[in-house]
Amino acid sequence: MKNITIKAASKLVDATEMVFSDIGEVAQYLDIPRQEARAYLHYGQLPDGRLITDGTKYGHSVLSASNAHRWMVCPASVRMEEGRGEGRSDFRDEGSVAHALADLCLSSLSNKLSANIYPEDFVGKTMIEYPDHPVDIEMAGHVQGYINSLSDYPGMSMIEQRVSFSDWVPGGAGPADFVVFDYDDEGIVTVIDFKYGQGIPVDVRDNPQLKLYALGVFNEYGHLYDIDTFKLVVHQPRLNNISEWTIRLKDLLVWADTEVSEKAQIALQDDAPFNPGKSQCQFCKAKPVCRAYAQHCIDLVAQEDFAHIDQPIQLKNIETLDNTEIAAILPDLDAVTQWINALKKYAQEELEAGRTVPDHKLVHGRSVRKWKDVEAAEKALRRAIKVEKTYKDREIISPAEAEGILGKDHRIMQQHVHKPPGKPTCVPESDKRSSIVINPEEEFADVDSEETPSTTLDEAA
Repeated sequence: MKNITIKAASKLVDATEMVFSDIGEVAQYLDIPRQEARAYLHYGQLPDGRLITDGTKYGHSVLSASNAHRWMVCPASVRMEEGRGEGRSDFRDEGSVAHALADLCLSSLSNKLSANIYPEDFVGKTMIEYPDHPVDIEMAGHVQGYINSLSDYPGMSMIEQRVSFSDWVPGGAGPADFVVFDYDDEGIVTVIDFKYGQGIPVDVRDNPQLKLYALGVFNEYGHLYDIDTFKLVVHQPRLNNISEWTIRLKDLLVWADTEVSEKAQIALQDDAPFNPGKSQCQFCKAKPVCRAYAQHCIDLVAQEDFAHIDQPIQLKNIETLDNTEIAAILPDLDAVTQWINALKKYAQEELEAGRTVPDHKLVHGRSVRKWKDVEAAEKALRRAIKVEKTYKDREIISPAEAEGILGKDHRIMQQHVHKPPGKPTCVPESDKRSSIVINPEEEFADVDSEETPSTTLDEAA
């Protein structure tokens, strides 16, 4: 890690710009623990108002622990995802904010020399890297609940500890959210993974991500502690899911030596095989363009590969399906639905970027009329019609409802209503709506010409 910069955020802070070569130098300069210094990197600002930024933050390994459930099952996913990037996702960004908030608060609590920081202190504020995702009451409550739960695991703890499991997985490394070496039983080490998502409950049993983190902890600290057992914990506060599972170190090492090492080597080969399926492909970045997954879904639709059906169903020879047969088909149809949605989303993104998808175009979708200025429309409506008809459930009535009372040619409808363009959507070329003209060069030119303003605490908040 290099190019960590601390600079004044305003004239009120008497400090010049300083550049450090690694996080250790920052911690030494600020006289705080390394983990607290790293937590401030997440937030982007020090308590005295100075900005702190890192231009070369470490990223995930090619064979990361978080994607182990994918590359261990479908080795080809590694090369298929290469160069596609993480992209931006509201759900991913929201989870990153929650993690950063937890790290910042836990780091302050672990440093008795500094003032404690609590999640509720950040309600309405944002992390500097995620200005569109302010901390709300719900997030603060869930992060505080996660922090409170950690008291159930007494011992020497480490926050956001980056560990390496490269002895088994080439280049393998990643951050373990919370690691605890038990005070009472030196042989037990707890590895906790904080997951803020609320989509799918995560099962901690035999979870490859947690087991790789445990391997990393053993690799880093096994020479200092006589480790016998790992307690693996997944904490999903939004799903009220806190699950634990234990594994003996000897069993973990057998798994690492006989399964992980072999699958990691296969995943790094140029001709690594495909093995598409619902679970491993669900979040794969290459899903929309993966030919193997497309064929897998087509086979499902063609009734050649329904995993839950004992006897193939001959759809052409029957008139109706009974509920038992429908129940057998539904689990596999999820994979087809995910593929279809991913494919449609990818095609639309290509069109929005100005690239051609043969026989398809962008058009404006369905749009709903809105008031240009709600307050002005409200005043005009109150003068024209009765007060009780102006409001509906304590809200101003919609343009459609006003039109039903006043008529479409009324001056209020002409002066106060507009219909914005609908959300772009991908349709066949035969669609009668006009095509949207996309010129990405002009858009990027506008972006490049704008100066990026410096961020202060008030702006970030």
